Amino acid sequence: MSAGGERADLHGYRAEALDLLGRRAEALPHARRAAQIAPGPPELVRVGKLCAKLGLRQEAVGHLEEALRKGADWADVHALLAELLLELGRKVEARAHLEQALRRNGNLRLATGLRARLAA
Repeated sequence: MSAGGERADLHGYRAEALDLLGRRAEALPHARRAAQIAPGPPELVRVGKLCAKLGLRQEAVGHLEEALRKGADWADVHALLAELLLELGRKVEARAHLEQALRRNGNLRLATGLRARLAA
């Protein structure tokens, strides 16, 4: 999709490349722009993951929750959301997302590690 000649996919590719290079602060504006142009689940998840990597937990939660509302009902999204919610002290919500992640993929490494943290 494009908006005013801008292409979401190009912003997304640039965000991914910068992220792979460890240049996450530079990647985030491109990921955000891609999500503005084409606010679908993959773009929102990309922004959420970058925000999480940069320690922007509350913003990451917002993007991941929006991605879920738009259909990103994926194990890794639930697991990351559970981890972020746990870090924010929202244990009940974290547990619910952990259960969703494990229901979708019982072997997901992040989810199985979170299980022990939530049990504590």
